[in-house]
Amino acid sequence: MLLLISVDNFLFLFIGWEGVGICSYLLINFWFTRLEANKSAMLAILMNRIGDWGFSIGIYFIFLLFGTLDFASIFAIAHVINNSNLITLICILLFIGAMAKSAQLGLNTWLPQAMEGPTPVSALLHAATMVQCKNSTYLNNHIKRIISSKTLNNLSQIKSLNPWFITGYTDAEGSFSIKISKTAKRQDFKFYVSLIFSICAKQNKENLILMEKFKQFFKVGFISKSGNMYLYQVISQNDICIIKKHFEQYPLQSTKFIYFKLWCKVLDMIQNKEHLNSEGFYKILAIKSVFPKGLSPILKKSFNNIPYFIKPEFYPKIQPLNSYWIVGFVNGDGSFGLNYLKNKSKLGYGCNPSFRITQNIRDLILLNRIAYTLKCGYIKPPYSKRDRTDFSVTKLKDFNEKIIPFFNKYNLYGPKVLDYQDWCIGIKLIIHKQHLTKEGLNKLKTIYKGMNSFRK
Repeated sequence: MLLLISVDNFLFLFIGWEGVGICSYLLINFWFTRLEANKSAMLAILMNRIGDWGFSIGIYFIFLLFGTLDFASIFAIAHVINNSNLITLICILLFIGAMAKSAQLGLNTWLPQAMEGPTPVSALLHAATMVQCKNSTYLNNHIKRIISSKTLNNLSQIKSLNPWFITGYTDAEGSFSIKISKTAKRQDFKFYVSLIFSICAKQNKENLILMEKFKQFFKVGFISKSGNMYLYQVISQNDICIIKKHFEQYPLQSTKFIYFKLWCKVLDMIQNKEHLNSEGFYKILAIKSVFPKGLSPILKKSFNNIPYFIKPEFYPKIQPLNSYWIVGFVNGDGSFGLNYLKNKSKLGYGCNPSFRITQNIRDLILLNRIAYTLKCGYIKPPYSKRDRTDFSVTKLKDFNEKIIPFFNKYNLYGPKVLDYQDWCIGIKLIIHKQHLTKEGLNKLKTIYKGMNSFRK
């Protein structure tokens, strides 16, 4: 029993399982000189052999499908295995093992005969504790974990995205814009001020579903195409107020927070009609000048003496980040890589897996907060010719114990989840040293060539 409940793989679980079966046989056949005790013990051992047959074949298929019998590795990668039929067969075979031991359905005929043991009490304890509790609970828990690991959230079936996921994705791929465009309706400035909230994503069917989920969440806005990108946009002033309320309740964590606050300031000015007078209009021009895209050449030419505006300082928080915010941010700006590169090994190539988030140096504290929350990884120094820096995770132990369990619990969506699934398969191959063989390295190369920017 101790072996059965303390091991970390299916092989030794099966050895413990058989040990308990032998104990059951010896207990029932305690009075071995009695014919009825012999018959009862033989019936128990034969019935349990049926269950053990299912259990052992299930273990064989587990090794065939996963390449390992280790619990942690199986539960980590079960959701990326694209063979639902075999997963189902494995669970049925394991369940047959539990059925025999716990005397379920047609495999229950041995249990009444177990009373041939030395005392009714010992027989009852044998039936209730060693058999039913141990097997139908302990083994079935492992079956449930395989099934639950395989069940990856389908975005089209998700009722609503988590609010912090929305904020995290916006920190990565969202924007708050001040649009100043020409209009014939105004005689003074001949320019019209409006606000835009937008989220972008590359055009593909997965991202279209994601954009629709954003629209469903806010219940306002529309989806359009721009080049090879999808845009979810909100432009109506009343709808903009809904956006403002969300980000006040679930605040942005990057330096984008500063632009949101300035954007809200312009919204207040528009609501107070300040944009209709000269002073207010020039103030809006000054605010727009500190946004990433600044003022267009037309605006600079049309308006002189635009007042100088000092952009507020950003004071980031230092506490751990919300997990849903992290998964939303990674969905936009994170990357899972296998990095198939030349090296000096006998095979000539190697595979260095990584999980990385790249940001402008101004968000260095944010990257440190991500590292602190995930409890792994490190921050790379800024590039020599660029103002960018990376949060990176490169250790297999961190992948297996931190990154994979995290993203199994907090799901990615869209094309990013496909990259994550391929990455997990690559990690599995590396864990089992298959990257040290030519065949395994070719598998990793094939996976690498179908991920991220290579994905069609």
